[in-house]
Amino acid sequence: MVEHRPWNDIIGLRLRRSAYSCRLSGDLALIASTHDAATVVGRQHAACAGGHALEKLLRAVLCRRGALQREPVGRLLFNSLVSATGIAAGKIFISILSAYAVVVFPLSVPERPRSGSSSSR
Repeated sequence: MVEHRPWNDIIGLRLRRSAYSCRLSGDLALIASTHDAATVVGRQHAACAGGHALEKLLRAVLCRRGALQREPVGRLLFNSLVSATGIAAGKIFISILSAYAVVVFPLSVPERPRSGSSSSR
């Protein structure tokens, strides 16, 4: 049975407030990335996404050279995908191999002589 204590409500409110503040900062960063530099730097803070979202995404992923673009993000994402897939496949293989080893090769512990029996009487 779950007890209802008065501070549980306070703790829940604090947790929700923290989660909302983290989400708000991420949403603001995502919204700011869809606007042009003049809107972001100026005092006009938009609450919804701008019209430059697709243009900026394509420029970042396809490495169309811009003023600040230096790294090919598409190639970096592909390298990360290949590395993560290889690591995951290796972990799965090792797990299957160890499960097979446990089933096929049982671990038998040799019996030790009992300390209570004396064989030198």
